[in-house]
Amino acid sequence: MAKSTSAPACGCPVAAFQKMISGKYKLRIVWDLKDGPLRYGEIRTGLLRGLDGSSEIAPRVLSRELKALTEKGYEVSYSWGIGNHGQKQGGMKIRIRPAFYDDTVREELWLLEHAGTEIADRWHEKLWHTLAFLQKHPLVGRVRKDLKFTGVRSWRVSEFDRWIIFYGVRDDVLIIYRVVSGTMNLPALQMN
Repeated sequence: MAKSTSAPACGCPVAAFQKMISGKYKLRIVWDLKDGPLRYGEIRTGLLRGLDGSSEIAPRVLSRELKALTEKGYEVSYSWGIGNHGQKQGGMKIRIRPAFYDDTVREELWLLEHAGTEIADRWHEKLWHTLAFLQKHPLVGRVRKDLKFTGVRSWRVSEFDRWIIFYGVRDDVLIIYRVVSGTMNLPALQMN
């Protein structure tokens, strides 16, 4: 009698893709981004299309899904440009490093524990608004000569001055590295 065996881990691209898109939202996010970058809000509302009675995805859940996609090698590019009637403005492409998502989750959990849900949600919203501002004004942040990495700039999260966003500008791409508390040992910070 032949034994039933599972498919060997041979690097099959179909199996790798299936694993990458598993979950409730990932396939829909990949589908929505197939034609190019979208605004963060467009991704959120796009997940509701065709689902009557569906509640909106929580910002931290969407951040977690985007992080999982980037960790699995999918290049997730989206824009926070705020446009009128669906037009994208401030068209700089944004590339987010996985460490940024780790930071976001860690800081939100800290806020949930120490300040409550309302403050954590407001922080998350202000973080994305600050990224939209940086997309339009990428050179506004100061160059951080105190860090090991060249070309890194910093800007504080709107209304939450304790947190600092570290980013870089390369050609027409805004690269978001980290968001951390300013009370950390910043010179030791890694930009992955």
